[in-house]
Amino acid sequence: MVRVAPVAEVEGGEIVDIEDGTYVVEVMSIVDDGVSDLYPDSGARFKWTFKIVKVIDGDEDLVGVELPWQWTGQRLTISKSYGASKFYAWTQALFGGEIPDDFEDTDDLIGKRATASVATPAGKTRAKIEGMRALKKRSPKKAESEEDDDELF
Repeated sequence: MVRVAPVAEVEGGEIVDIEDGTYVVEVMSIVDDGVSDLYPDSGARFKWTFKIVKVIDGDEDLVGVELPWQWTGQRLTISKSYGASKFYAWTQALFGGEIPDDFEDTDDLIGKRATASVATPAGKTRAKIEGMRALKKRSPKKAESEEDDDELF
C-alpha cells in the first residue's frame, strides 16, 4: 500500500501532495534559520530547500516540485557513539560519498544532487527526507553506450 502525504504548503504558496517514495533531489537553498523556539537545546539549524529532479519510486508528476522545507543542525559531526549528524550524512551524500577536506561553505552544496527517501511520518502533516544517499555512479561503459545511442537520433 502506498501512503500519500497530506497536502503541504511549500515556498511560493503552491500546494502539492508529496507521495512517499524515492526521489533524486537537488539542493536549491540552505539558509541559517537560527535556533528553534520549540527545540532551543538543539542549537542553531539550517533550513534546506530541495527540488525533485527525478522519480525513482513515487509520483512522476512531482518532477520539478519543491519539497516542504527540511531542517538540520549546523554541526557537521560524526561519532562512534551517536553516528553522523543529519547535516553530515546529507553533505556526505551530496558530495557523492566523501566530504572534501576543504569543505567550509554550504554554498558549495547548492545545485548538488542525491537520492532521498521521502515519507510523511505517522501523525504528521508534512513530508520529510528520512534518508539520503549518494547518486549511483554510472559505469564508463554504460555512459559511453548512452552517448553512442544519442548519436543515432
